[in-house]
Amino acid sequence: MIDLTFLYVGTIESKIYLELLAQNDLLPKKIVFLRFGNYDSFIAKRENVEPKLQKELIDFLNLPHTKLSCFSLRNYETEIDEITIDSLADAHLARYLANEPIKTFLYTGGGKVPTSLLTIKNSKFIHIHPGILPDIKGADCFLWSLSIRKKLGYSCFYMNEGIDTGDILYTKEYDIADFSLFVEKYDIHRLYKAILHYYDPVLRIRTFMEMLRKNSLDALSSLPSRRQNPNEGRTYFFMHPVLRNYVLQKYLQGNR
Repeated sequence: MIDLTFLYVGTIESKIYLELLAQNDLLPKKIVFLRFGNYDSFIAKRENVEPKLQKELIDFLNLPHTKLSCFSLRNYETEIDEITIDSLADAHLARYLANEPIKTFLYTGGGKVPTSLLTIKNSKFIHIHPGILPDIKGADCFLWSLSIRKKLGYSCFYMNEGIDTGDILYTKEYDIADFSLFVEKYDIHRLYKAILHYYDPVLRIRTFMEMLRKNSLDALSSLPSRRQNPNEGRTYFFMHPVLRNYVLQKYLQGNR
């Protein structure tokens, strides 16, 4: 096990992270289930991917279908705790994490982590961003990476109060898989949503695991890092639908 507190939010992305870490003997010493007050509606809204497409994509990515569809935290032999919160800004969460003995956290959700958490003494929050930092920060970076760099880029970094501006730990680029067979069968926008739920987290956690293998597992709170220059790179916003359609058609069909 590794000296890491895994902040699990119940999404398919969190499940993929955790299962692939376990398969590679990199299970975190502690899992904290952040159960939001609107948890059931939050999950239902995020994971509205048709079952047939879901199964085919899981098979295509060689993911364990049974473990993901019948997922249970009890399958992992590690310490597990659960905390119910209204949001990440909940004062109860800050007090709880401040008392955690392992204060290197892997954040598996989206959005900004509030200052109340980032300023916990001796804490480090690691995030895996779908873009090469500092070049590509912000929103829709899976698509912006394809559009600008013609590859999918991922960056592990220590979070700070800015948007993707923390110290960079590791970066990696990948050629996108050929999804042309899926494009022939499914609406491209539904397919893109499924890819974000299943393919994107596989590449994120693969990048994280590669970073771990290149460093001492006993020093996750003080990994080699480099500070970002605020004058470098660019922060992107959600892609315009016309450009998004072009990028999806071009790259998901293998026309590179």
